[in-house]
Amino acid sequence: MGVGFATAQLTGLILSDIPVEKSGQASGTQSTARQIGSALGTAILGTIVFVSLRFNTEQNLSNLGVPENVANPIAEVVEKSAGTAIPSIPAQGGTIEMVSAAQQAFADALRTTGWFAATFVALGLLASLALPKGDSHSRSSESELIHDFE
Repeated sequence: MGVGFATAQLTGLILSDIPVEKSGQASGTQSTARQIGSALGTAILGTIVFVSLRFNTEQNLSNLGVPENVANPIAEVVEKSAGTAIPSIPAQGGTIEMVSAAQQAFADALRTTGWFAATFVALGLLASLALPKGDSHSRSSESELIHDFE
């Protein structure tokens, strides 16, 4: 939601210092950079979710005393299903404790991912605060804007 609110203002801010004849290029570059950032962010956070889910599931099952040759396949199925296989653990010969361990692993994975996302947002905020403050050459009248197009 925050990105949605910020996008229009960000584009306007970026284009305010760009000459009118280059505004199309600048807008396209800004839009492309935003889309690449979104795709990379989604990929990184998705990777963190799945890696954490598998690791946490293996750890939690191991802490219950589940042998590694049983814990690893369960963790793999939980990871590949993005957690949707957790309720079916008893049907595969698992216990309610194993379900609870996998559910806790899922919650922990999401918490870890949330912390990473918050860290990325904080780094972005710090980076934006570090940007040099320039003078925006805003237009004082419509006649100047019209003159630029002539």
